[in-house]
Amino acid sequence: MMIQANVIITIILLAGVIWLQIFLSKKESKWAGLILPIINFSISILTVLMSTPLFITTYENVNGVITEVDRAEVASVGQMLIMLIWWNISTAVLLLIYFSNRQKMSRNKALEKMAIKDLE
Repeated sequence: MMIQANVIITIILLAGVIWLQIFLSKKESKWAGLILPIINFSISILTVLMSTPLFITTYENVNGVITEVDRAEVASVGQMLIMLIWWNISTAVLLLIYFSNRQKMSRNKALEKMAIKDLE
């Protein structure tokens, strides 16, 4: 029963984010619709950088003296790039919503201008 509640809450939150993105994208200011994608992209970069250790250093205690024994690379650039792409799928979806709404708005403005010219 708890899993179903989590799924329902997740669906409601996703629907809310999508609705908010559509609402912001339809605002006159073009920057309003870019708020959520910018926030999402920033969070994804921070998440990837903070969750991916670049190096692991091993220390050894010899007679009370701590010395560095080994320093191994953990994450490659390719792995970090894949993680960044994975985390930015939602950013791409938000940008698709933004650009589709902006395109509809510009098309409607062009139609209004043509209708006004036809009336003159």
